[in-house]
Amino acid sequence: MKKELEVQDKNVESAILSGLNTLNKSREEVDIKIISQGGMFKKAKVVLSYEENEAITNNQTPTTEDKEKISEKKELENNSDKFKIEEVKEEKMSEDYIIPDQETKIRKPEKQLLKEDVLDYCSRAKEFLTELCESFKISSDVNTNIIDNTLVINVNTDKPDVLIGYKENVLSALQNLLYSLRKGRERFRINFDVNNYKKEKIEKLKNLALTSALKCEETNRNVHLDNMNAFDRRIIHTTLQDSTTVTTKSTGVEPNRHVVIMPKN
Repeated sequence: MKKELEVQDKNVESAILSGLNTLNKSREEVDIKIISQGGMFKKAKVVLSYEENEAITNNQTPTTEDKEKISEKKELENNSDKFKIEEVKEEKMSEDYIIPDQETKIRKPEKQLLKEDVLDYCSRAKEFLTELCESFKISSDVNTNIIDNTLVINVNTDKPDVLIGYKENVLSALQNLLYSLRKGRERFRINFDVNNYKKEKIEKLKNLALTSALKCEETNRNVHLDNMNAFDRRIIHTTLQDSTTVTTKSTGVEPNRHVVIMPKN
């Protein structure tokens, strides 16, 4: 028997996790429908659909065999969830989830990502983003491409600020949701962008890194940049990592962490 649970929380991901905890179910056991993304003055709303256990629905007492099967199933799910958590932790060392000590760490070579590896996922992602933009009543043209072994998803729209949000909070939230749409062995990296906002921002950060390095060389003094998130700091580090005249480090405590460019000699 199909059942539904409606959950409201500060954002979509929190609402989904709250619903899963209430039902004591994993993502694979429910169908998730996003009713409202929420915003500054309203909560996000989702509906979780699931199959009700027949024995409970019919007020039947589970047999000893049923109890053993349920216990085995829960143990398997717990082990599966533990494995998924470890995978997510490892994955969060990538572009959008970089802890301070790992900002300049060079990634190990990865298996080459091919278009056929992401076709099914791209279809789901496009459907999700198209429906989302329709609910916001804004135009959308969703494009996907593989760049530097990363699936890049870019939405062109007439109102980019809606999908970017204040200090990129909506952009980051949507990136997290797109990660949650993956299934099974779909463990590739994703870079979500709106009107090539990130792409243009990266170019600006690279130019900032180069001009700041030049200033450091000319004055022979440290150059302190403004506070940045981990992703932006990593762009600065990567741009200057091969410099023969300057070196970089991050200092401070989040959210007041920033990059310092220093002379090598």
